Amino acid sequence: MIDASVAINLLGSGRPEQLLRALERRGLLTCVSLDAIAYSTFLELTGAPGPNDIGDGEAATIAYAQQTAGVALLDDRKAAKIALARSSPIHVLHTLDLYASASIAKRISDQDLEDLVFNSLRNARMRVAADFRPWVAALIGSERMSGCPSIGSSHAGSTFALPARAK
Repeated sequence: MIDASVAINLLGSGRPEQLLRALERRGLLTCVSLDAIAYSTFLELTGAPGPNDIGDGEAATIAYAQQTAGVALLDDRKAAKIALARSSPIHVLHTLDLYASASIAKRISDQDLEDLVFNSLRNARMRVAADFRPWVAALIGSERMSGCPSIGSSHAGSTFALPARAK
């Protein structure tokens, strides 16, 4: 289940179809419905008192992932934290988990991956969690990083080794 922020990041790459096919997603994107239990979860999540409320997109993604025992693709930290804290927690991944996956490594060259991640950062202003900043910095380099304010500044100017990608 892909939240809107993840979809925007993939669209920002300039080649979302290539990415989704590399992830072996059949049908690429489909419209789905929440069953009664998932809809109740959706209402619970959107109607929760602050600070535990989340937006409609994140709530629908979490509810459908629970309904189908699937994975929720969320970039919002608060929504991910809430999803993981539920009585029946679901598996949560972020956009950069997709980019760093073995499926992508098998089907997309290192240079293409660098371009796709950079495009997502530049075009979609993809946010980068602190634990992914060293990986992104090593992948796109300091020159490209300087043009991406959404990456944060804690690793600017640092040098990191790019982790080995599964082949």
